[in-house]
Amino acid sequence: MWELWLDLETTGLDPETGKILEVGAILVTPERAVAGQLMMVCAYPHEFHNQLHPQVRDMHTASGLLDACAVSNLSERQADAQLQEWITRIVPPGERLVLGGSGLQFDHRWMTSKDWWITGDDSPLTYWWHDSGVARRLFKAAGRPWDPGTSAGPSKTHRALDDAQAHMDEWNRAIAELRPA
Repeated sequence: MWELWLDLETTGLDPETGKILEVGAILVTPERAVAGQLMMVCAYPHEFHNQLHPQVRDMHTASGLLDACAVSNLSERQADAQLQEWITRIVPPGERLVLGGSGLQFDHRWMTSKDWWITGDDSPLTYWWHDSGVARRLFKAAGRPWDPGTSAGPSKTHRALDDAQAHMDEWNRAIAELRPA
């Protein structure tokens, strides 16, 4: 089955009042090859930056995302359309997608609230989520080392494509760790 590793960067926690700032996505074939990567920055003018929670503003300023948003002309609706076009161009008709990421309920809630194609009835998305955050917590609960020989978890740049890649890598390490020798 195809995998769609996805991460959103947003203006906060509430999709009803907030905005999606950035979308990062990686498509992986059933043979585990990366078929494509997509990164989209949505418009968010400088004059709105002072309305952000200070922690969110500091995080997205440090990553350079707010500067990128200030010069973008891409709307959330256009990002949704580009995501749909990108997926349907790469994934063969009739194939299904497993959504991957970390904290997927957050991203899925935002996309559903914004009525994005990927969460609609005609989407190829299944609900068999690969959530690296859940895998991380399961390892911790079992008293097993999460990421032996490397860092304690994914590197968070708070840039969507980097984070999607980190979550995919983290999931793949967990699966490799669980496979019988």
